[in-house]
Amino acid sequence: MMATVDTRGLDRLLESWDALLREFPGKKRGFLEQLGPKLLERVNAGIGGSGKVRGWQGVHMGSGGGYVAVRPKAETYQATRSGTRYAVGYITNAIEGGHRHGGPRGTITAPALTRRPHRGNSSTGTHGRGLRR
Repeated sequence: MMATVDTRGLDRLLESWDALLREFPGKKRGFLEQLGPKLLERVNAGIGGSGKVRGWQGVHMGSGGGYVAVRPKAETYQATRSGTRYAVGYITNAIEGGHRHGGPRGTITAPALTRRPHRGNSSTGTHGRGLRR
């Protein structure tokens, strides 16, 4: 006598998983489209000042619909008094990270004191942990 196994329940389960996998990207995109404006509100609430920088921010959806971000609007520029135009993304990066520049030129810095690596030689009395230049 042959034993039989009823696999109809397993087939239904696999079909429902396949349907879920087909629907998920669209549902995720819809959720992210609703989330984007809410994120923009929260970001704008954290930006102080006159409102100029808030106006530069926009919602960006990933090309595959897998993420949403708030970032400076593309193709948006701000001109200085002298007429030099800067992409607002450069300006917001400077606001977030600060203006970076090199140190004073022509100066020599003293070498830092560093710890010697442990060499396992206990005859030095410091067990290899002394300072060196």
